[in-house]
Amino acid sequence: MLSEKEQSILSIRNLNIWYGDAQILSSLSFEVQQKQVTAFIGPANCGKSTLVRCLNRLNDFVPNFRSTGEILFKGVHLGTSTDTTALRKQIGMVFRRPVLFRCSIYENVAYGARISGVNQAAHLDTIVEKNLRKTGLWGAVENILDETPEQLSRGQQQLLCIARALAVDPEVLIFDEPCGELDPIETVKIETLVRDLTNECTLIFATNKRRQAARVSDVAGFLYGGELIEFGATEKIFTNPQDNRTEQYVTGRLG
Repeated sequence: MLSEKEQSILSIRNLNIWYGDAQILSSLSFEVQQKQVTAFIGPANCGKSTLVRCLNRLNDFVPNFRSTGEILFKGVHLGTSTDTTALRKQIGMVFRRPVLFRCSIYENVAYGARISGVNQAAHLDTIVEKNLRKTGLWGAVENILDETPEQLSRGQQQLLCIARALAVDPEVLIFDEPCGELDPIETVKIETLVRDLTNECTLIFATNKRRQAARVSDVAGFLYGGELIEFGATEKIFTNPQDNRTEQYVTGRLG
C-alpha cells in the first residue's frame, strides 16, 4: 500500500491551454503527490501561472480561455460541472501580490470560515488565532485585530493572506510567485512556512527563482516555451537533469 505522501492528489493528463489562438501550454502530464511541495520553475512567460491557475479553475475567468486534456483532483475530473466555490476551498491560492479584503485583520482571516457556515464567535476566534499563529503573525497583530491590514508590511500582508487560505483547511495550497515583491527577510519567512505546512496539506509553488525552488520543494518541474521539459525529484532536477535545457536553466545559462 502506498504511503500518504506517495499517493497522487492531482493528476494532469495531456493538458493543453489556449488564450484565443495562442497556445500557452502543450501536452502536459504529471502527478502531484500528497503532503509534498511541488515547484514549477522556468523563465517569465513560460506558462507557470497559467498552469497553477488551472488547478482550481481560476482560468475560467480569462476571456477566450480553452483547454483540452484532464485535471483530476483525488481521482475526480474537474470539468464544467465542478462546483468551483467548493473546489477553491479545497485548493486555495496565494498570489504574487497580497490580495486583502477591505475589512479588519480579524475579518480577513474569518472570511472563509464565515462563508462555510461558522458563525459562533468563540469558534471564529479560535480559527483566527490558530491560523495567525501558524503563519507566525499572531504576535504582531493580536492587539490590532480590529484594524485594517494596510498598516502591515508587504510580507505581513502576504502572511495574512496565507492565514486566510489556511482557515478553511485546504487540501492543496498553491503559491504563485508569493515572494516576488518581498525583501529577503520576508522571503525567508514565507519559505520556512511553506516547508512547515507540508504536515498539513499539499503545496504547489510557482517561481522563477531557481534557488528558491531548490530550497522549498521535494519535486520540481521545469517549464519552457509552454512545455514541461522535465519533472522529478528536486535534487535530481538540480544536480543530475536529464535534458540539456534543464541543465542550462538550473545553471543560469538559459532564461
